[in-house]
Amino acid sequence: MDLRVLKYFVTVVHEECITAAAEKLNVTQPTLSRQLKELEEELGTQLFNRGSRSRRITLTPKGAILRRRAEELLALAGKTVQEVSSEGSVEGTIYLGITESAAEALLCKAAAQVRERYPDIGFELTSGLSCDLAAALDKGVLDFACFPADTELSEYETVSLPGGDLWGVAVPPGNALAAKGEVCAEDLLELRDLLLSWQCDTDKIISKWLGGKKLKPAGRFNSARQALSMVRAGGWNALCMNCDVSADDPQAVFVPLKPELKTGSVLAWRRGIASNPVSEAFLKQVKSLCGIH
Repeated sequence: MDLRVLKYFVTVVHEECITAAAEKLNVTQPTLSRQLKELEEELGTQLFNRGSRSRRITLTPKGAILRRRAEELLALAGKTVQEVSSEGSVEGTIYLGITESAAEALLCKAAAQVRERYPDIGFELTSGLSCDLAAALDKGVLDFACFPADTELSEYETVSLPGGDLWGVAVPPGNALAAKGEVCAEDLLELRDLLLSWQCDTDKIISKWLGGKKLKPAGRFNSARQALSMVRAGGWNALCMNCDVSADDPQAVFVPLKPELKTGSVLAWRRGIASNPVSEAFLKQVKSLCGIH
């Protein structure tokens, strides 16, 4: 199994069509089909669902696993070539993972300032759960990732980012909590139809605020955008942070927890990566915005 064949496989998955993938790869359709068949034979498993009435290419469970690993391997290979071939120059791509927080604005500002100074530096941003970003950071798929300050990051180098995010509940405008203007522990424990984030440390942070008690959410979400769509639809409430809810949103009101609960953010990276001139340029700009010299 080589990288060229993995690229063929991933392209077919993205295009969801053999013909379109062959055109994009500039190979013939029979050649592409043969390469995919040989890949399945090499791995000893079926990767694609065949015989479906739909012309759209779909993956088997084993195919979905290979897709995830293949995308990681191709990204890592691309980063490796970039780091080796661009020695002495400040050009390449920075792979940055961001969790939803107020720190996102600072990191994006740093990226814009780095691009202004070094126009040959590009950025690829990924959002997701803290645990997923940490796994990508470990594998070298990401160069940097932003995490809540409470996250265990002793194996990484880190820098604390200024500011923080207030925790609260997003509710429909007519909700009694919107009129009350605050959410105490008793309110939160009694709140029905509550949505809670899948973020790895959310349960721990909230349980600590509740004095050891645990919530029993009615549902979970991966992003605040999903949760707010539910709140706007009516009948749902979402535990989130103030950065997630616009102050002029007519269909969702942010009600802060009382006593106040605030979470900071940190930027983390694997030890030694900052020696790369591209990563060093970005990190230097982040530290400058944080007042670190």
